[in-house]
Amino acid sequence: MNTIQSQILFNSFEIYDRKLPRFREGQIFHGTVIKLLPNDLALITVSRAPVVAKLEVALEAGQEYWFVVKKNSDTPMLQVLSSSKQPKSLVHPEQSVKQLLRQLGLPLTSTNISLVSYLKDEGIPFTKTFVQTSSSFLEKTSLDQGMKVLKYMIERKLPLNEQIFQSIYRFVSADKPLLAELEQIVGLLKTHSQSSPHVQKLTERLAQILNELSAESRNIEAASLGNEKMARSAHVAIAEQPPASMPGVLKQLLSILGLQHEKSVFQYARQQLPENRMIEQNQSLKPVLLSLLEENIPMETKQLVQDAVFRLTGQQVLMKLDETFIQFLLQIPIPKELADDDAVLRFESKNNNGQVDEDYCRIIFYLQLKKLRETVIDVNIQNRIINVTVYNEMHISQKQLSPFISLLKQQLELKNYTLSSVKWISETKANKQKKTISDTFLQPLAGYKGVDIKI
Repeated sequence: MNTIQSQILFNSFEIYDRKLPRFREGQIFHGTVIKLLPNDLALITVSRAPVVAKLEVALEAGQEYWFVVKKNSDTPMLQVLSSSKQPKSLVHPEQSVKQLLRQLGLPLTSTNISLVSYLKDEGIPFTKTFVQTSSSFLEKTSLDQGMKVLKYMIERKLPLNEQIFQSIYRFVSADKPLLAELEQIVGLLKTHSQSSPHVQKLTERLAQILNELSAESRNIEAASLGNEKMARSAHVAIAEQPPASMPGVLKQLLSILGLQHEKSVFQYARQQLPENRMIEQNQSLKPVLLSLLEENIPMETKQLVQDAVFRLTGQQVLMKLDETFIQFLLQIPIPKELADDDAVLRFESKNNNGQVDEDYCRIIFYLQLKKLRETVIDVNIQNRIINVTVYNEMHISQKQLSPFISLLKQQLELKNYTLSSVKWISETKANKQKKTISDTFLQPLAGYKGVDIKI
């Protein structure tokens, strides 16, 4: 997944509370003393948020310090670990970080320096153990992307273990489409002449899954168009898939990918899932890949299989379900003749007794198409009234869109939906270089000229 796609993840799932830093005993953070108060209290800024804390020693206003939390309460008690002994304007950020690492007895590696600097700038409290563990993860990844994954794990309160880290990282940083990765695995398995009968059987099943994923992708791409020329326009085809049928499409994809595998195992163990259903679930992608990891296959192939498992697990980790809200990302494998990369689907909905609320939800597709290149489709549904926005560099006139709008409106009415508007927002290459994907989602009309069609 490229950098722009990964921005969808990190900008779409922002849940960390910046206004009220959460501390635990033993955590370290960087702050500036703004004002000294009576009774050994001080007003300290941490990541632009003010915190009142009790100090063990007198400090100077305007000075930067590294603090450790000695006792956590409404007014935390802090101990100073180190300070620059210089005015804030004269302190070099890296010098302060190196000073802290020396005091903690941690090596002055580039990874440690970058990690602690990142935590300092983001206002994220940490411990010595966190730095030691995290730096071991980062040694195997792109530093910038890896630190974003760590931040996300902290915000979601996920356990700090390598499997979760690698799962999220492999999902957001994959450098090839899922279908291409699976095709490579099948090709390597077929060339291994010493494969056991069980490995051969798993390879055959993996090849079948590839065909199922390709077929399902083409079903989405050509959804109800009945026109070969129109069907080639994958961006419109996916947008025209009636939202009411999307849960069915997603359910089929989730089933093929095996993203319900762990849930099925848990239900089967509690005798809540029949044996025949469990056998059926074990034929999906993830359990097949997990079975391959247990077999005697070449190390190169096994590493590819492990990466594919991480990619699938990453999607599971990123799913968010609570009493009021459902949110997840899903990679949709797209055949290479249609697109250069997997489609990324971001889905948000109210939680209607454990089910998707089809009256109130939002679906965002990110596509890298062969001819149209980067394309984002934002489908917003409020009280069964739908607004569709397409972002693409190409300019499409109202006349060109009209046939698609009419067909889309008719199909939606069959599902008791009302199409309110369709907007095609085009941007120049110059504007595109200056904007991030978060600008596109959060401020979609700023600086753009496009087609706005009201129906």
